[in-house]
Amino acid sequence: MAIKLADAEMDLHKSLPAPLAKVLEGKRLLLWRGLLEKYGYDDMGVVPFMFEGVKLVGAHDAAPCFPLLLRPATLVAEDLQTSACWRRKATVGRSTQMDPTHIEHLEATATEELELGFMEGPFFSESEVSNYLGRDDWCVVRRFVLVQGAEMPS
Repeated sequence: MAIKLADAEMDLHKSLPAPLAKVLEGKRLLLWRGLLEKYGYDDMGVVPFMFEGVKLVGAHDAAPCFPLLLRPATLVAEDLQTSACWRRKATVGRSTQMDPTHIEHLEATATEELELGFMEGPFFSESEVSNYLGRDDWCVVRRFVLVQGAEMPS
């Protein structure tokens, strides 16, 4: 199947938008989809997410293998865009106390993701990010460490 799909895989990757192409480089998406279909995977809704990315607004189909839990949105895309600058300033201005080992872990993870090409940067100011994106209506998402189970300090 991989050999049969090789040319189509190359064509697909050439057609992907740059941000997706960067993250999906080397991934055999058509082979993956074919195997999901062949073995009757019960949530084929994941396929468009991989091919197109996940939209942050709007509705998605519910996976048939999980119970339907619907929480209607209270904002639309335009609301998020118009409030992005102020939400960003509130997030950046908020001070938080972090465990120094968590900071080290986040920095190491970010460095690794940058080296792997999963992230852009580094950026040292909001204006650098705005210049890079060509717009000012973007929002920052604070990263954090989630410690579970055996990783918990004793």
